[in-house]
Amino acid sequence: MLLTGQELKEHIERGCEALQDKLTVYSAFITEPALRWLIGHVPTGIDVRVVARWQARDLCYRSSDLACYEMCRDRGWAFGIDLKLHSKVFVFDDERVLIGSSNLTARGLSLGHAGNVELGTMLEPSIDDLDKLRDLEENVTWLNDELFEAIAKECEQLTEERGD
Repeated sequence: MLLTGQELKEHIERGCEALQDKLTVYSAFITEPALRWLIGHVPTGIDVRVVARWQARDLCYRSSDLACYEMCRDRGWAFGIDLKLHSKVFVFDDERVLIGSSNLTARGLSLGHAGNVELGTMLEPSIDDLDKLRDLEENVTWLNDELFEAIAKECEQLTEERGD
């Protein structure tokens, strides 16, 4: 079944609230308001992994927010980057997968007054599907504070060079 923007958001909410074990999110762009919204729907004690593209230009142009790493770290959530990532996938307990066009951003999830036109679908993954999702993690660099500081410094330098 095809889901529209509001339906995608509602399926993410219900999927998070029903979590028993783990949530993995792949989203090229991730912003602070959307991550805060997600945090509000994930029960405590869930193993959460968040993966973003986080190219320097994504951060400098604020398509993604640096604060997202710290928000995840402070909750014990893993935060990783894959510079080639374009996928938008939510994996709920390896039992349900939402695939769509929505990034984990306020516009992608229509959290404010101006949202994007998004579509997606929810499916029950096969073993092969789960293997493909695990293969995505082979290209993920999991952040720690040292790597985060280096990325933040690079972004600050690029922003200064642009005159922002």
